[in-house]
Amino acid sequence: MKSPKQKIFFCHLDRYDYEAQQLANLRVTVSDEISQNAVSDVRIILSGPDRFRAILTIGEDGDVSFPRLEPGDYFVIFEKKEYRFNPNKIELNLTGNEHLDVAATRYQFTAYGKLGSLSNKQFPNYKVEGTRVLKEKIVKFFLKNRKFFLNLNLKIFLIRLFYNDE
Repeated sequence: MKSPKQKIFFCHLDRYDYEAQQLANLRVTVSDEISQNAVSDVRIILSGPDRFRAILTIGEDGDVSFPRLEPGDYFVIFEKKEYRFNPNKIELNLTGNEHLDVAATRYQFTAYGKLGSLSNKQFPNYKVEGTRVLKEKIVKFFLKNRKFFLNLNLKIFLIRLFYNDE
């Protein structure tokens, strides 16, 4: 048995009985908690009824859709390196159209560099990795008579130095 409409599917109850159910749609939007800008490259894992599983990555617009889902209970998990999500995991019962707005907060910054000295001595086998922000401060400069404004977001990193013997 098939439905003439694509938004309806039939569940087989017993030998002669079927139940028509409307398909559900899930739309997810992820934005930065502070700037409200869209956050891209977030991996979304969706698990649902009958061992259903889908993994999608959000594009530049911070938005992704899961169309034509079977109604039921679903789990949604959000993942991106250096980000925390509020909420991180969601359990929901989909029966129709659902839209989730998720806030992302960048809590970790990674920076890489090379070790050098003021005397231009090179240390080619050492690498520097900034792994965590210890302190963050916004510094503002103003020149009133020339209307010049400059905002700097300064970050102090926890630095890890390691020897690369490759």
